[in-house]
Amino acid sequence: MALREGNAGARKEARAREGVRAREGVRAAGEGLPREHVSEIQRMRILAAMAEVASERGAGSVTVAHVVARAGVSRRTFYDLFADREECFLAAFEQAIGRVGAPIIEAYEHESAWREQIRTGLWTLLVFLDEEPATARLCVVESLAAGPRVLERPRGCAAGTGARDR
Repeated sequence: MALREGNAGARKEARAREGVRAREGVRAAGEGLPREHVSEIQRMRILAAMAEVASERGAGSVTVAHVVARAGVSRRTFYDLFADREECFLAAFEQAIGRVGAPIIEAYEHESAWREQIRTGLWTLLVFLDEEPATARLCVVESLAAGPRVLERPRGCAAGTGARDR
């Protein structure tokens, strides 16, 4: 029991050191950059961290602490960019839907016959999800457990990819 607690303490300490190193790296990389650019880099790191942690732990089990530790940013930075965990997940989900949707729409538009458009679009979706299993899990599985705002979102996400205009 004492060994297990000692190992857990050592792992926690190592994660804390990694977070400090990551934050120091951001400061060094961010020196001389406009504040908006640094904020956008931090936002992208947070969204990537949210996607990774949600895929590993399940959306319902993700905490802000998990996300900021993975992203290497402070809680204050997180809350400067997002109101709460659900808003962050929603942004990560929308980003993932955009990444999935863009190649599907492009493939769909290259075909003229309806049947080929559907076949090519579906094939492109399946290939993308096979190549990016974390994104697949985020979009298909974890979005169902993420909360009511995310569940309402797929209707609106289609408009963001241009699919609703067709």
